[in-house]
Amino acid sequence: MSRLKPSGAPRILTRSVIPSCECSFTAFESGCATTTKARGRITQSKSRFHKGSMCRTSLLWNTLLALLLIRLARLPRAFDGFRVAQLSDLHIGPFMTASQIRQVVQMTNDYKADLVLLTGDYIIWDPRTQGDVVDALSGLRAPFGVVGCLGNHELWAGCEAIITRMFAERSIRILRHERWPIQVGGEVLNLIGVDYESVRHFGPHPEGVVNQYLKGLEPLILPDMANILLSHNPNTFDRAAALGIDLSLAGHTHGGQVTLEFINKNLSPSRLITPYVRGWFEKKSCQLYVNRGIGTIGVPIRFDAPPEITIFELVRGA
Repeated sequence: MSRLKPSGAPRILTRSVIPSCECSFTAFESGCATTTKARGRITQSKSRFHKGSMCRTSLLWNTLLALLLIRLARLPRAFDGFRVAQLSDLHIGPFMTASQIRQVVQMTNDYKADLVLLTGDYIIWDPRTQGDVVDALSGLRAPFGVVGCLGNHELWAGCEAIITRMFAERSIRILRHERWPIQVGGEVLNLIGVDYESVRHFGPHPEGVVNQYLKGLEPLILPDMANILLSHNPNTFDRAAALGIDLSLAGHTHGGQVTLEFINKNLSPSRLITPYVRGWFEKKSCQLYVNRGIGTIGVPIRFDAPPEITIFELVRGA
């Protein structure tokens, strides 16, 4: 039985956190439609957040809580109503402290997801910060655990192996071109994770450049079962759809971070690198969701791209 009720028109919830003061947070309906046509998959719901959690931050002000009802034709009955939280692009550093990340962790835990998924970019440039972000994220709680993939900043900082080991020591599994089937009552939901990859050079960094996205992924896909891909770069979606992967989850873009998409959808810096900037997409009956992330790069500013916590509810059906 689904815990989210379809409402017809796609709508979202936001949570405002008053900046630079101590306050209890609350969730409220923004009343604004998303820019993607999700055909009822993105739904409104009464919030289950409770007053009492405290926050002292300006960067986390107006954090977006996106509630999505995701229909998967191959979802096993045992997973009907399964709730998944997604966090991405924490970017611990001078503009995002471990204390702020712990606040995000508490916000996420309040929604009592069955599974938490992380889609990369835990640090900015300094590998010395990886211990702090791992420690902060270790507070995440879900009955089926916390699973993630790595992003380009872990690759460029040269800390992929170390941070993977640190996460493992705190019972968080990072998938590096591997799968992790979750079983309930003998039925399986297959999670797949890959490292960051791109078909073109991005800035001065040649690492992660490939000639084909998701090369060699076929053995990790379970046929006739629901497969979910964790890939930091949303540009892998076209290849994932060609492979028949039911749902891809990504980050990387920060939703544009500073955009004017409410004027024109092309007024976003992220559109220079991907058509998949933020939100929900569908291709060949396969779906993608691009999370806007929590942290920032360059400057601690977000405009028309608020930090985001995403809650998915998986239901059976086309």
